[in-house]
Amino acid sequence: MTQAGFTMLTMRMARQDDPAAIAEIHNGTVPARMVTAGTEPVSAASRQAWCEAQLSRAALPGSVERDLLIPGHRLMAD
Repeated sequence: MTQAGFTMLTMRMARQDDPAAIAEIHNGTVPARMVTAGTEPVSAASRQAWCEAQLSRAALPGSVERDLLIPGHRLMAD
C-alpha cells in the first residue's frame, strides 16, 4: 500500500517460522556491508535464539504510531 509515494509498512512481532527468513535477509546484506556491520553469515538457529531472548525481555518494543501524527515526522529520520 502506498500513500503519497511512500510505502506503508506493517510491523509485527517475529513468529517461530521467521528466523530462517530473517537469517536469509541478513546474510544477503553481509557482502556489501551497507546494512550490517556483521562480517559473517548467521544461521537460522542463531536467529531463533536471538528472537527468543528478545521476547523474554521485560520491556517489549513499543509503537511509533503516535509519532506519525506529528507533522513532518515521516519525512525525517531519528
